Parts: sequence; C-alpha cells; structure tokens
Amino acid sequence: MDAIAMRTANILVGNKEDVAGLEITLLGPTFTVEQDLLIALSGADIEALADGEPLPMNKPILLRGGTTLSLGRVTGGCRTYLAIAGGIDVPLEMGSRSADLRARIGGGGGSALSAGEALCAGQPTATSLVLADFLLRRARSAGRLWSTVPWAASLIGRQRTPNRPSEARLRVIVGAEWEAFGEETRRTLLGSSYRVEASSDRMGIRLSGPVLSRLSDTELQSHGVVPGTIQVPQGGQPIVLAQGCQPTGGYPKLAHVITADLPLLAQLAPGNVVTFELTDLEDAMQASVEQERDIALLQAGVFSKIVEIGNGGEHP
Repeated sequence: MDAIAMRTANILVGNKEDVAGLEITLLGPTFTVEQDLLIALSGADIEALADGEPLPMNKPILLRGGTTLSLGRVTGGCRTYLAIAGGIDVPLEMGSRSADLRARIGGGGGSALSAGEALCAGQPTATSLVLADFLLRRARSAGRLWSTVPWAASLIGRQRTPNRPSEARLRVIVGAEWEAFGEETRRTLLGSSYRVEASSDRMGIRLSGPVLSRLSDTELQSHGVVPGTIQVPQGGQPIVLAQGCQPTGGYPKLAHVITADLPLLAQLAPGNVVTFELTDLEDAMQASVEQERDIALLQAGVFSKIVEIGNGGEHP
C-alpha cells in the first residue's frame, strides 16, 4: 500500500528495494527472534519494543537472537512496514511475493500471519552483512540485546500531510467521466472534507461526506481502473481504489489520485479526514520524478554510511 515506506525500510537494511517485507495494519504482532537479525521499521509510527525497550523508527536495528520483538498499536497513520535483511523468504507467484487474501494466493499461502507461524529470512546482501556485523559488535560491547545507528531516514513525501496526522490533502487529476458530474459536483469534490470509513481496505478507501451526483444515471460498461481511481457509486459516496483493487469496474471515474500521493492514501485510517486538490498531468509526473529522486538520495546516503563502516569508520 505504501510503497515508499516499504522501499525505505528495505534500503535501511541494505536490501534491494523490491524484496518481501511485512505490512502491518493498525496493530502489530509479537515475534521471537531466533537468530541475530537486522531489521528496520518505516511508515506510520508504531509502538515497537525489544524485550520491553522502545525501538526507533526509520533506522537499521540489530536484534540479538532470543529477543522478543513486540509491535503494538500503529499511530499517526495506518500502516507500518517491517523489513529484514535478506527479505522474507516466500515463493514468487505471478511475479510477486505479496499475499492476496481474497484470492488466497502469494505470500507463502495467501493468508495473513497466524499465531505460531515462522518467517524465514532470505540471503542478506554484502551491504547488509557489513552493517549487521558492525551493529552486532556494538550490541555485544554494550551488553545489550539490540543496537542501532545515530542517523535516521527522512519520511519521503510526508510534507503534504498537515500538522494533524489524521488529515491528508491528496492531489488528483481529472478522470474519464469528469465532465459527466457537472461543475457543482466537481466543486463539491475539491471544496469538501471526506471521512474515511471503517469498511475501507486494501481494495479501496471508502469515504463519506457531501454527495457527488452525476448529470445522468446512464450505466457504464465495465472498464479498466487503477490504484488511485476515484469511483462514484449510485449513492454518491466516493471510493478511492487502492493497491489491491480489481482491474475493472463499472462505476464512473471522477478523478485519479496521483501516483506520488498514493503513500498518503495508504496511511489513511478509519475516521481520518481527506481533502482533494486538482492538479494536471505534468505536475503529477514531476511529483513522481521528485519522489524517485528522494529515494535515490536516501539510497546513496545509506550506502555511503555503510561504506564508511566497512572502511573502519566508527561514526556511521
């Protein structure tokens, strides 16, 4: 759902950006760490404890074997991402390691994690091994069960979130049926606040607020949709399709949330408030370019820190 947060967590532990991690929605699990493990947490803040000691966000963390990792309530968002060095080792299905719970495919069984289940790490990269060895030596010398670094990754793209984390402003471009809604309805979409409903999930974020009415009730043939599409069913309450959405739909497409703002959409929890701002395709593409630039800068910065460690630097 929040690809930027998942990529950030992977970069922090020296992984390739697309290896499998764990998406945690609203409330996290408790793990027993069976062997020394390099991890990172990114996305929404979460109550994370290693044998009762608070763990930081957006930093690589070395956990000693035998540590209990407790992940509690997610705050300031909806989803937190856990990356481990080497990635979570599950089979590749249809080009992905993700679990689709509705289709019951992927992710090593197509289901959510259950009590007693074990997760295995893949083969760490050379970069991961350098960082893990450094942090393990730190933990041993301090007589602690975990250790980390003094620096942290910045939250890429979060500058568009207002001071209150329960609100977000999403940029949209016009959809195929934009003109079918009329000027008054378009003003309503762009000038109103909408509340995220508890029925929201990875398929779509259901919103409640001022009704969005079409000029005509003519039925549409089923057509292609993508993550970010804002569909308007008969009741006039919008649904913003998310990363787990279906490939086709029959509801009219009023607008589309731009790709660069999909991570903000992913962090909307039930009860949060969202507003929309109209932009154009050029600005949408530029926002994606800037987001990718920020990811590249993060990757280069983390790599330079690890190279410094490998060269004997003691202040990464």
